[in-house]
Amino acid sequence: MGKYINYNSKKKLLNGSYLNKLNTLKKDGAIVIPRPEKFVNNLILIGNNGPWGFAAYMYSKEEFHAYKDDLNGREHTWLLYEHAKNVAR
Repeated sequence: MGKYINYNSKKKLLNGSYLNKLNTLKKDGAIVIPRPEKFVNNLILIGNNGPWGFAAYMYSKEEFHAYKDDLNGREHTWLLYEHAKNVAR
């Protein structure tokens, strides 16, 4: 089962939408990167599921490969976030 990020390192809730989650994490130091070709540490995928978004923590190579090619055309952004491991649940 995946791990998701619902709060940033300052315990601010990542409310609802894809853009809100993306912007809240960027304000907390996350860096937008191009889609990686291989697994790297501290990797997060922010995805758009319509009225809400998700922030998935890529905690392993297997998790990364499960997501990297299966987004069904949904808007998404890859981030590096130094706090990912500590805040993911």
